[in-house]
Amino acid sequence: MNREGTGALRDLTAMIQEKQIENSLLQNELQQQKVQTEEKDKLIKELNNKLIEQEKRKVI
Repeated sequence: MNREGTGALRDLTAMIQEKQIENSLLQNELQQQKVQTEEKDKLIKELNNKLIEQEKRKVI
């Protein structure tokens, strides 16, 4: 392979590695958002259950 080809291959390899790092960072961010959403959903469910219990007490 000639020098230009080798240089281009190196450039492409560096670009691929950079994109893999970006992809990994985005996947981590997405996972964090998923966990936060699950935690929020859990809290909402707990609050709803407490409200239901309060309403039941009012009726009784």
